[in-house]
Amino acid sequence: MSSAPHAKPDRANTRRAGSKTPPHESPSATSLSRTHREFLSYSDKFPAKPGTRDVWVNSGGRGRAGNPDKNKQAFKDQYISGHSNVFKAAAKQYNIPVELAASVAHRELGNDNASNDVAYSLRAEGGRNIPESLGVTADGKKLIRDLNKPRAETSFGPYNIQQRRAAEILGYGDINTMPETARRQLVSTTRDPVAATFMLAKHLSDLRDQDFAGVAGKDLTRDQLLVIATRYKYGPEKSVKDVMSNTKAGKDYLMKWSYVKNLLSN
Repeated sequence: MSSAPHAKPDRANTRRAGSKTPPHESPSATSLSRTHREFLSYSDKFPAKPGTRDVWVNSGGRGRAGNPDKNKQAFKDQYISGHSNVFKAAAKQYNIPVELAASVAHRELGNDNASNDVAYSLRAEGGRNIPESLGVTADGKKLIRDLNKPRAETSFGPYNIQQRRAAEILGYGDINTMPETARRQLVSTTRDPVAATFMLAKHLSDLRDQDFAGVAGKDLTRDQLLVIATRYKYGPEKSVKDVMSNTKAGKDYLMKWSYVKNLLSN
């Protein structure tokens, strides 16, 4: 997943030496951006429906668990339905169609949290330079490419948001310049279903504003939605012409539009 361009730092105001931390803020909270604190404050305001599962657990086979693909589909469905309140609230706050956020979410849900943790631990802060030729097989080369990525490009949470993108979405700009106390909270924030959904909605709104600033969510055309969804996959660097020349990923994100609309109403 890619981030909106030109993210502006949104840090909390610097306090004068000797000033006291307000009683409602912990010392670490003062280093969080306004957006970061705002999203964290929503966690208790949008409770999921009883019984909603937030994390996909791979059954590892058909056996008693049945068809894994069916199980993952069922997980995605109950997640969207179970968190319909936060999808609607986040979409309204950022003036995007709730179906857009839910369609992208449905596509991304069901990732392997354990593999993300392993990738994060093995990657170096500035990336590695392991020759791909050492991989021998295609899978080996792919593994080396993954290991060579900087640690900040590791994705976390239900919607696979990269840590560097999370920093931009939350208003810090460059992840390498954000306060260390805030950076330590990025993974947990990105994994929180409520905070992550607001991050997703804000990011989609930022991508909309890149090409279609001023266009309300209800007025976005099918082609405009396709550009936004495709940028979610490939990032803001490409021109609209280039984006529209390869829209398969965007179409994949939008293919569940009507489907998630029904889930959100359940």
